[in-house]
Amino acid sequence: MSTALGATPPMQEAPSSPSAPVRLFSPGVLRRLTFRLTTLMALALFGVVWTASYLYLQLDREKTIEAAVANTTNMARVFQSHVARSIKDIDQTILFLRQSYQSDPAGFDLPAWTSNSYLLHDLVLQISLIGKDGMLLTTNIVRNPDHVDLSDRVHFKVHATSQDDKLFISKPVLGRASGKWSIQITRRVSAPDGSFGGVLVASMDPYYLSGIFDQMDLGREGAITLLDTDGIILARAGLNNDTLGQSVANSELFKAAQGPQGVLFGPDPITSAAKIVSYRRLDGFPLIVSASMNEGEVLAAHSNRSQMVIWLAIGLSLAIALVTVSSALHDLKLMRAQAAQRDSERQAAEKSAELEATLANMSQGIIMCDAAGSLRVFNDRAVEFLHLSRSVAVGHKLPAEAAILLGKARPTISIAPVGKEIVLPDGSDAELVARRLTDGGILYTLTAIAPTRANTVERSRSMPATT
Repeated sequence: MSTALGATPPMQEAPSSPSAPVRLFSPGVLRRLTFRLTTLMALALFGVVWTASYLYLQLDREKTIEAAVANTTNMARVFQSHVARSIKDIDQTILFLRQSYQSDPAGFDLPAWTSNSYLLHDLVLQISLIGKDGMLLTTNIVRNPDHVDLSDRVHFKVHATSQDDKLFISKPVLGRASGKWSIQITRRVSAPDGSFGGVLVASMDPYYLSGIFDQMDLGREGAITLLDTDGIILARAGLNNDTLGQSVANSELFKAAQGPQGVLFGPDPITSAAKIVSYRRLDGFPLIVSASMNEGEVLAAHSNRSQMVIWLAIGLSLAIALVTVSSALHDLKLMRAQAAQRDSERQAAEKSAELEATLANMSQGIIMCDAAGSLRVFNDRAVEFLHLSRSVAVGHKLPAEAAILLGKARPTISIAPVGKEIVLPDGSDAELVARRLTDGGILYTLTAIAPTRANTVERSRSMPATT
């Protein structure tokens, strides 16, 4: 409250005006700013957690696919080399036998020549000699077989109608002599005059290749496939009679396999399952080797990791949300407490202003000192009574004259302290009451006596005389 000297005692402030500007860095502004920053930080953390999870899963998926591509590519390369080497070995055997036959047709004994295991391979079911008329002349199994007409076979016609000396690889056929499915690897036999003299045939077992393919680990639904350039399946892991010779020429994967090698993604033409396929064309042969893995099987481990990462991201998000909500509730509680404090301070300021106005308009002089004798509160009336200097302020010691004057009254803590008449510096009389406060301070009250006596005389004059 303001005193007569313009000082403001501690713990008392002037009431704040509703239109007073808010300080830029007031606690309320800082608290709201912190609340908003906390919210923004939480949103940023949410973004970081889910962005990092998404990027990790994308990278993990790419790495998983890359590993499968590398695996199928290596498998295709291995079987490309294996098939090419096997066919070259068979071709070398055919060339050797052809040279022997062309050198001495009458003395050529195919069973005797092929009794050497070096000339036979596990891939070969049978070696046959077809005459120029298409009739089967001999095999490595039967020296003089029954008359079997093979003139309608593609592997016979292709040589009978051409002068080219080239290796031919047929589609799978059911052998009339062997009774087994086989792939015919053939070369033209020439007569001494260079005319067509027949065909030498090595029947390759497609199931033997399939058995080798089955030994390779490409997953439960992976496959190694050998096709010709027309899209006919010559061998495949898990081969059966329904698959053997089946055409996949119209499938999207086969249509896309145009380069010497590559990697394709799409449905398997046999099982329709999504596959990762690496293919390679054999140099010098009309063949294609492909290695494939089931995409779902490849990504199974990635799917498990994805679930773990997603649950982890959910857990982190819940933790962030819990911390954010707890912080928000704490900030809200603080803001409410600050608002309540501001209301309390405003009410205290209003009461202080009311008290100041009351003290300023009192006819009594009020002086309050602390235990050390320093001024805590005094009003203008007290300044007039004691003739205090205008330089005296709250916190100052009482001037010596005023202290001596006030000391004439013994302080008490009684409910009704007894006043004492004193003579003020201006010569007037006043009643002084001193009360000891619980904190050791003293409250002095000065009341002018002269006006009271004047009022008493005036009342006595106005009263009627008595007889």
